[in-house]
Amino acid sequence: MHQALDDLERFHSIVLQKSTTESQELALETARICKKISEESNQPDLNRRLKRLLKKKSSSLLYQPLLDIIPQINKNLCCPESLKDEKGRITDIFRMKAITLINSRSGLFPSTDHTFETIRKAPIYSIHSSKDLTEEISLLTLEQTFSPFPGETVIVRGLFKCGLPESFALTTQSVQTGFPYPSQHDGWTLSNSFIPQSLLRPEYCHELSLFLEKKEAVAENFLNKTPLFDKSRAIWQIKLDCSQQHKTEFISLHKMLAQAIIALAPKEFVPDDHVEVISSYFYSLETQKSPFITLANLYQHINAYYIEEPYTFLLNCWSNQTNEELFSECQKKRSKAATQIISNRVDEACLAIHDIEKSACVKAYIKLFGNIIGKSAIGIHLQYFSEILESAPPQLNNFQKRLQTAALMQQEAFFYELEHSSLTFPFSLLKKSIEEQISLFSMPEKLHPFCSKIEKYYVNRYLALKSSSK
Repeated sequence: MHQALDDLERFHSIVLQKSTTESQELALETARICKKISEESNQPDLNRRLKRLLKKKSSSLLYQPLLDIIPQINKNLCCPESLKDEKGRITDIFRMKAITLINSRSGLFPSTDHTFETIRKAPIYSIHSSKDLTEEISLLTLEQTFSPFPGETVIVRGLFKCGLPESFALTTQSVQTGFPYPSQHDGWTLSNSFIPQSLLRPEYCHELSLFLEKKEAVAENFLNKTPLFDKSRAIWQIKLDCSQQHKTEFISLHKMLAQAIIALAPKEFVPDDHVEVISSYFYSLETQKSPFITLANLYQHINAYYIEEPYTFLLNCWSNQTNEELFSECQKKRSKAATQIISNRVDEACLAIHDIEKSACVKAYIKLFGNIIGKSAIGIHLQYFSEILESAPPQLNNFQKRLQTAALMQQEAFFYELEHSSLTFPFSLLKKSIEEQISLFSMPEKLHPFCSKIEKYYVNRYLALKSSSK
């Protein structure tokens, strides 16, 4: 029965996307039958697996990556030529309407001042326009996107007809995984994908399985906007304030952290000009009004484009069956194909850096850090994917294990804050958090105990799968 569930979980994304309705129902009915048998035989581990499997179809949004949810319209859109003279008037009308809509939905922003400041700064994009027979703009759709809290997106869209406001709408989107965004920690976190998303056989690593269930519970609390969400938002605001009060020291600590990470990184990933790149970026950070938000947004950009998107692309190649090598009978070919797919996407992210609208020093830092973390993430992702691919998990090097440890530490710190922290957060705690991470990459600190458990789990799963296939 466990083997049958292994296959159901491995192939559930393919079944849901590619198969007929009859096949999907058959798969779900198989799971329900297994559930009935497990309940009669009183096997709690089996029950837990089945509950998670039957839930997957309705909870995919929980793990949907940021890049798949937020429309990517920032690259090539601008205000049409014919509106240049009216640009000020139309944008003023749009912002006034946006303020009215946001104020009608209480709780989106922490304060009215925050609302005004955010609307004033956020760019407005033209996402659609049409012309009449005289080549004049007759219909124009404008859009403005805000992020009042990590993982929360507010989109205001307005339709103008012949230069006059016609209709406006506000939509909200929430992407919460239970793992902290950079601004929910100390300005830097790794990606959610550095934590295993689920285990096919949770009974083989019970402690880690409970850890992942706890993470999922946080995500559900945030999506449902429970008091835990309100508490996290309050702590987030306090961190912003205390980092601003100690701006110089905050920037200095993060510069030391970046230097420690790059000093330990594999030399083949580190360019010769890395010292200059780091110095230039952190010098520019001193001129920012909110270095905390600026830095957190930069690391979130790196996480999204260099870590999450390549891994998501690999998962999609598997689900959509677009690469035959991933389904080869030879496990070495499967591993090679997976490595090539994800590595190519990281390389493409490095090349695409020239297209983003950032200063030269910011783009250089994104490329430096993104390439190092993105290339190192490949081994971690392939370790987690090995259970699906039925291939040998790669052995992680010291730097990859440090990154894995850092992600696990960041997750545990997030749990601790939500469970124990009062609504006070002195800068000393923020400083301690950054210093602990500096120490992780610069001193022979112990790895997180889950690192060895994760490694053992995936090795044992491969050996078991290999044995069962003979």
